[in-house]
Amino acid sequence: MMWDIALHNLWQRRLRALLTILGVAAALQLYLTMNNLMVTFEEDMLRQYQAFAGKVYVEQSLPSGEGWQGFPSIASSIEVDTASDVLALEGVDRAASSAAVFVPLVPSTIPNNPPYVLVVGIESGHEQALLGAIEAEFGQATLAGEDDVILGYGAAAYFGRGTGVDAVLGADTLYSIEGEGESVMPGDTIEVQGRSLTVIGVLERGSQFFDGFVMIDLATAQDLFNRPGAVSAVVLTASAVEEVEPLQAAVESRFAGLVAASEEQLVVNAQAWVGVQNTFFGMINNSVIAVVIVVVTIVMVVAVMERRREIGVLRAIGASRRVIFGMIVTESLTISLLGAFVSLPTSIAFSRILWSMAVDATVVVAWLPVVGVAIPIGVLASLLPAWQAVRVDPLEALRYE
Repeated sequence: MMWDIALHNLWQRRLRALLTILGVAAALQLYLTMNNLMVTFEEDMLRQYQAFAGKVYVEQSLPSGEGWQGFPSIASSIEVDTASDVLALEGVDRAASSAAVFVPLVPSTIPNNPPYVLVVGIESGHEQALLGAIEAEFGQATLAGEDDVILGYGAAAYFGRGTGVDAVLGADTLYSIEGEGESVMPGDTIEVQGRSLTVIGVLERGSQFFDGFVMIDLATAQDLFNRPGAVSAVVLTASAVEEVEPLQAAVESRFAGLVAASEEQLVVNAQAWVGVQNTFFGMINNSVIAVVIVVVTIVMVVAVMERRREIGVLRAIGASRRVIFGMIVTESLTISLLGAFVSLPTSIAFSRILWSMAVDATVVVAWLPVVGVAIPIGVLASLLPAWQAVRVDPLEALRYE
């Protein structure tokens, strides 16, 4: 009964109802997109650091001498001789360890996020020190010569677009290989810092970090980016799992100015960063919800003012305050729930477009969460207009009309 009355009232003022429903849908679409962003960032971070299981990541400590600069350590600089000494430590699986150089070609537009395109100089034959279990989707994942290059899934698409490595994408993002037909493939040639490199492999799709890889020989990277005698970091693979902690302790005790982090520490730092991002997105979501509650409240207040005579007649023929209150709440709930149902397909489509341009992520179809948000919106937005409606005096309303 209540729902029939609510739908009838909305149909009587269908243009305003439609605009309000679309406004609610837009707000809930933003809410869902933000939630998907939060989930995606967390999943991407975890995928990124899974490659460092059983490894110790070594970089230059902060200028203050305490703490590490982050991963990947773009500003870190370690002398080659020091890096060689670190690699020679007892407990290191030398074949699966390597010094590395990191140089961003296309910085991320998101603070503290990995670069969209990142040159990675690595010792030829030691690629798995960074790649872990990630394999080549096309070609091979092992460098064979000084002018060879292995590209991440997204970097292959970037170079295939013909933008040039010296271009800055700014707010632009990477595109998926799928269906584009523009990505470079093994056998193609790309140019980095004026030097032609032959693509010998394209990595399978992983996290955003690995998708942006431009992996070249360490000596080639040092030459191209004028870093003779220095590397950015050292990635150590322990010869056994129980050697990770002793290896980490050995690095920090024997080499002043260096800091070592295990996979667990990388994950802890990543989770702390994700927590900050979630707080930020949560504030946006809360603001969006507050705004939509205010909008629906205003619409319902206006509706109550316009229907004072109708409410007065209902009261005069015996409708209780409870019935009037329920009628307004039901109408407000109808608006918010219809907005929720409209927002779901649009948010899914929008998220798929967004993720196809940035990272590989699962778009969550969150029926229950969005309905769970829509119901409080409808209830809270109805309180003021419902309170006004139950206070309408039937005689005064009829006399006024």
